[in-house]
Amino acid sequence: MRFFAYLSDLLCGAVPLALIAVGGYFLVRLGLSPFWAAARTAGGLFLPKKHQKAAALQHTGASKGENSPSPLRAMLMALGGTVGVGNIAGVALALATGGAGAIFWMWVCALFAMILKYAEITLAMDSRTPDGRGGYTGGTAYAMHAVGWRRAGGIFAFLCLIYTLTVGGAVQANAVADCLGDAFSLPPWVSGALLLALTLPAVWGGGRKIAAVAAFLVPFMCLGYLLATAAVILTHAEALPRAFSLIFEGAFSPAAGAGGVFGFLFSRATRIGASRGLMSNEGGCGTAPMAHVTSAETVAARQGLFGILEVFADTVVICTLTALAILCVFPDLPDGLSGMAVVRAALATVFGQAAGGMLSLFLFLFAYATVLCEAYYGEVSAAYLFPRRNTRVAFFALFGGSLLLGAVCSVDAVWQLCDLTLAAMTLLNLAFLCKKADRVVTLSAELKKR
Repeated sequence: MRFFAYLSDLLCGAVPLALIAVGGYFLVRLGLSPFWAAARTAGGLFLPKKHQKAAALQHTGASKGENSPSPLRAMLMALGGTVGVGNIAGVALALATGGAGAIFWMWVCALFAMILKYAEITLAMDSRTPDGRGGYTGGTAYAMHAVGWRRAGGIFAFLCLIYTLTVGGAVQANAVADCLGDAFSLPPWVSGALLLALTLPAVWGGGRKIAAVAAFLVPFMCLGYLLATAAVILTHAEALPRAFSLIFEGAFSPAAGAGGVFGFLFSRATRIGASRGLMSNEGGCGTAPMAHVTSAETVAARQGLFGILEVFADTVVICTLTALAILCVFPDLPDGLSGMAVVRAALATVFGQAAGGMLSLFLFLFAYATVLCEAYYGEVSAAYLFPRRNTRVAFFALFGGSLLLGAVCSVDAVWQLCDLTLAAMTLLNLAFLCKKADRVVTLSAELKKR
C-alpha cells in the first residue's frame, strides 16, 4: 500500500506539469481560434439564428435516418459523465485537503483541459468507425490503434475499464447510498439496487439511448443545482469578496509551495486542485471522446468545440459555484465533516431542513447520469480489448456488481486507485496528443471555413 501511495503521489504530481506543458503547446499551435469558434457555437444555441442552431441541435451533414445523436446530445452525454460526485464532494474534498487555493488551480487546469479535450475529441472523430448498428464507435484507444499504437491502445482501454468500474460504478453508488441513507434512512443495498435497476435498461440500448436520456436529464439537473448554489451565494453576498480573496491568497501564499519553482508546481494546493479538477472535467485523460464520436457531426473539429463547452460548464461554472457556496458560508472549513456534509450545511443556511433531501436528489441525478455514461465507456473499452467476443453481458455483470458493492462497502481505498488510474491514463493520452499534434492542426483548419 505504501508503494501505491508513493506511486500515486508521483504520477498525480506529474499530471499538473504535463497538463500545463501539453496544453500550453496546443495553445501555441492552435491559438485562440478554437475558443472563439466554441463561443460562436454556444451563442448559436441561444441566439435566434436557425442555421446556427441546426449545427448543434440537428444532424449536421449526416444522412437522414442515421442512428447517431446530434452533436449537442453527444456533448450532454459526455457532460453527464463528468458532472458527478466530483462537482460536490470532490470540490469540498479539494478545499479540505488543498485549501481554498486549490480552486484557483482548478481554473488553471480547466483552461488547458479545454484545449486538450478539443484536441482529443477531434482526433477521435477523425478515426471513428461504424458500429454496425447505424452509428459510430471509437475513442482514444481506437485512435491509438489507427496510428499503430496498439499496445498503448490496449493499456489505455484496460485502465479505462478499471476507472469505469471504480469511479463510474463503486464511487457513485457509495455516494448515493450515503446521501439517501442520511436523508431517507434507506439501507445501502436498497440504494444500490435502485441505481442498478434504473441503469441497466438505459445502457443496454447503447450510445443513442444514453444520449437521449442525457439530453433530458443533464440540463434539468444542472440548472436546478446552479439555482440552489446561486441562492446560497446571493444570501451570503457580503462574504463573496472574502471567498475570492481566500482562493487567490491560498494559491500564491508561501505555504502553498515547498520552495522554488518545482516546489510551487508540486505544492499541495496545485496537486490537489489539478487532481480534483481533472477528476471533475476529465479533460486530457481521453475518456470523453468515446461519447463525442457517436455524434452525427461529420466535421471532426466542429465536434471538438463541444469539448471546450463541456469543460467550461463542468468546472468553470458548476465546480466554481460549489466552491463559492462553501467558502461564503464557511471561510474556515469545519473539522470533522465530510465533503457532502459541508455542502449540505451550506445549503441548509437557505433551505433549512429541506437541504438534505435537495442534495440527495441532486446527487442521485448526478450519479445516475455519470453511471450511464461511464457504463458506455466501459462497454466500448471492453469491446476494444475483446473485439471477437460478445462482452456486453460479461461487462454489465461486472458493472452491476461494482454498483452493489460500492453501495454497501467503504470506498476510501478506491480513491487512491482512482487517482492513480486517472493519472496514468492522462499521461498516456497526452503523449499520444503530442505525437498527433500536426494532425489536430490540420483538422482545425476546417474551423476557418465556417
